[in-house]
Amino acid sequence: MDKIIVQVIERQTLAKNIISLKLQPIHDQLPKWSAGAHVDIFLPDGQARQYSIINSYSDENCLLLGILVDENGRGGSVWIEQNATLGSELTVGKPRNHFEYLSANANHQVFIAGGIGITPLLPMIRQAEAENSDWELHYIGRSLENMAYVEDLKSYGNKVTFYPRDTTERPDFTQILDLHKSLTIYCCGPELLMDKVEELGHQFANITVISERFSAKPLTDDSGFDEFEVVFSYSGITAKVNREQSILEVAEAAGIYVSHSCSEGICGSCETPIISGQVIHRDSVLSEAERIASKTMMICISRANCSRLALDL
Repeated sequence: MDKIIVQVIERQTLAKNIISLKLQPIHDQLPKWSAGAHVDIFLPDGQARQYSIINSYSDENCLLLGILVDENGRGGSVWIEQNATLGSELTVGKPRNHFEYLSANANHQVFIAGGIGITPLLPMIRQAEAENSDWELHYIGRSLENMAYVEDLKSYGNKVTFYPRDTTERPDFTQILDLHKSLTIYCCGPELLMDKVEELGHQFANITVISERFSAKPLTDDSGFDEFEVVFSYSGITAKVNREQSILEVAEAAGIYVSHSCSEGICGSCETPIISGQVIHRDSVLSEAERIASKTMMICISRANCSRLALDL
């Protein structure tokens, strides 16, 4: 069950340009998911957009999504805002998670959200609170009217700090956080915020940063070999990949089905096991440790750094 037909059973306006949709499958039971997961909504042209799941799997058989309607974006959120009306049907994919919450982690847990980046953090916060974990949230937005779930989050008292940019200064996390503690930071938001938070993880050995992007990282100049051979071991097919092609495009041309949606290395749906060969990882999904281990790759954007690459596909 790669795609699921759902019906919009509830719709609300959460903040300026932000709506929530409650989606219930028409025929199927939803697969399990964990805090931090996201789901694809498929558009009429077959493309997909990824949205974080706000509710927990233990809730009723439904998905709750928060969606920023971006009129300057690629058009997906505008289409959803116009067409996802009460009672309408949508097609979604299976929930996926590359932003796992480490519930057994004994470190002090810090959640940092920028704008709509609050959505994947909400189920993590609820789980942290239920487990009586030591946590805090720093939530940055353009203004309070642009920030969703503010009233809900106020119930956590001084564990939550809001930074509406029209009335407060941008937070300096080197001053705000106790950097002497062992911290696990979960961060989701704009690129500039993510870069600053991830830099803390590079500077301090006691800080672990786990992040999720809604847009791709800027690509590095290193794109691997201009041409290489790829062996699709499971399918028994060998093909050449040239400079203008992605491995995903070559696989599809060879008749190999690969689940994919973003083609930018941010959704994780095309993640493929590596059997042999060296890879230049250009995605925005894998952690540094996962890149070093190089057991999988996102074939929509990452490339071989060798003349012959073998994949379990």
